[in-house]
Amino acid sequence: MKTLTLALVALFGACGGASTPPPPPEPAAFAAMSEEQQCDATAPRAIPCTDALMVASFVSLGFDRKAAMQTVAETGHASADELRKVHQVACLDPDGAYVRGLVRCWAQPTCNALAVCVYPEKPLEPQRPSPPPPPDAAPGAIDLVE
Repeated sequence: MKTLTLALVALFGACGGASTPPPPPEPAAFAAMSEEQQCDATAPRAIPCTDALMVASFVSLGFDRKAAMQTVAETGHASADELRKVHQVACLDPDGAYVRGLVRCWAQPTCNALAVCVYPEKPLEPQRPSPPPPPDAAPGAIDLVE
């Protein structure tokens, strides 16, 4: 457990360091870009925060935060090329929410803050109770035809 804790501290400490993010793209220019250009324009902000963004995306889908952090920590250190590919896959989001979220949250001071802003935790929707079975389908009911 100590090893996992140290790995996570190292993982998110490095990710959420004190370095200042590059300036965001200009809003008008960003809006005029193609999807591929928007992906490239957001890469400098997203790639250093890949691990935190992955954890936040898992949590936003309903995964347990601790399990998500452990899963990401177990993947080990990725190469720069692998990090870029993860970002490019995230850019395939059909409604563009990922890249728009990166631009909207660009000024967040740490990777963790950026990730939670891009992928806010959504409360799980309560499951609807099943409707009661019709009276004629109740256990033991016999359908009599006259």
